[in-house]
Amino acid sequence: MPPALGAERLSSSLLFRQAPERDTSGRSDKMARAMDRHARHKPMAWQADLHVVTGLAMPEKLRVAQDLVNRRITYRDDPENIWLSPQEAYRDGGDCEDYALAKLLLLREAGFPESELRIVTLAPDDRHAVYHVILVARWQGQMFVLDSPGRTPQGGMVRLDGYKDAGRNVVWSAWSAGAVNLPGGGAGQPVAEGRFVPYGPLRMPSYRDYPAREKLPRIAANLLVIRPWEPKLTPEEIERLRLLREYFATPTPENAGRLTPYERAKMDELMAMRRRGY
Repeated sequence: MPPALGAERLSSSLLFRQAPERDTSGRSDKMARAMDRHARHKPMAWQADLHVVTGLAMPEKLRVAQDLVNRRITYRDDPENIWLSPQEAYRDGGDCEDYALAKLLLLREAGFPESELRIVTLAPDDRHAVYHVILVARWQGQMFVLDSPGRTPQGGMVRLDGYKDAGRNVVWSAWSAGAVNLPGGGAGQPVAEGRFVPYGPLRMPSYRDYPAREKLPRIAANLLVIRPWEPKLTPEEIERLRLLREYFATPTPENAGRLTPYERAKMDELMAMRRRGY
């Protein structure tokens, strides 16, 4: 398996460079489990769609995969942020990460180079109160965004330089070889070169808005980010954050045992907030 790849912004030079192999956000584990389920069970329509996309030229594969997947999946809000396999999403509906993952898998199986694909999580900003997931593709030096239905003109794929959310910060990027969350809790960098969107009223709050001991649990539960100008995490905090995120991703007794009683109680409270659609 190749090394994990990640990015600090949606640009060819940074999005597709080598990055650390360790992902402590929990997202890559969710994605890997959904991909494993896909390897065992595929949607009834999968082979027909795969046959269509496989026979197309490389750039056309992107356009048709965008259209097919957006028509196959019915949008369904998912406050618990569960990553679904294509079979599950085609059957029950899904949200942004499920559209992105199905497109990556369809394109990979249809012969599009997976090294040129990235699933990317965008941070909240002054116009968006929640995270958003897209698929980014690179072909012959051009960058394309494959987004969920209703988020691009006529629902089609768009070039990055024409993407309306190109100013949002990237907090995580992945493909099947691995994934990486950005250091410092995921504040990230602008998705487009040379653009920076200031923090507005709908952005995730700073850790300074809460008691100090809530800082790491709130970061682990993805309920806030560390802003670029704020102090970075210490090595001790990074290790503690790793344990908290492991519990957030997989709340087993074993993972719970690595936390203090306060950390467990706070994480359970924050995880319940996420399930209610915070």
